[in-house]
Amino acid sequence: MKYQIDQSGKIEDTSKDTILALSNDVTFSLLIPRKVKRGIQRIFRKIAEPRIFVVILFSAGISLVVQKVRPQYKISVDKEYIGKENEIGDYLSAMLSKIKNPPPIIFTRIGKESPAHFLAKI
Repeated sequence: MKYQIDQSGKIEDTSKDTILALSNDVTFSLLIPRKVKRGIQRIFRKIAEPRIFVVILFSAGISLVVQKVRPQYKISVDKEYIGKENEIGDYLSAMLSKIKNPPPIIFTRIGKESPAHFLAKI
């Protein structure tokens, strides 16, 4: 049994809200409003780190979903940011380090038929 996480509305598109959705025997979604994304993006620009804004916010969103749901099985995260999986994984490890026995997280293509995909689109 595994969980899937998909995203609707890219983090870097600050004109739209982002939804991160997890599905399996439970479902959960996290809304990141466009206003919040813009505010966080401004902070990263001020500290001269605008390129890591997307990776850190995506990682933080996944971390919040995992902390809220506490899944017991492997989590498959849709490959939203090709080539950034290791970096996202490193941030996730740090963000989830206080959780006892965090589930393994892998990056793979989820597909449009996934319940997580449908939940993210709502």
